[in-house]
Amino acid sequence: MQATGHVKGTRAGREARRIYRTSHPGMSDWGQQATAKMTGIPASIGAQLLARGEGFRAGVMAPEAAFTPHSFITELARRGIRVEERIEEQGIIDSRPADALSLGHEMTF
Repeated sequence: MQATGHVKGTRAGREARRIYRTSHPGMSDWGQQATAKMTGIPASIGAQLLARGEGFRAGVMAPEAAFTPHSFITELARRGIRVEERIEEQGIIDSRPADALSLGHEMTF
């Protein structure tokens, strides 16, 4: 199973778009509860990160604003959920895995 999301904005003064795709094991591995697990696992990870004090600040905010991408994506991967990121800016594409990008590695084109 896969889900895709798009984010548009600017990066280094250029129009950019990031495309995220998540995938998880299908019903053959996760059973008929595969969709429910994909909903519950990220929420559970968020609660566990908060309990460990890894949230950025107190208050109501989107999960992507509350935690470092690397820690959240790492926890997803430990549970069989993969996140792929593709960056497009003015025809330049970098499709390395999101975990490499979130570690602050310099991009080469």
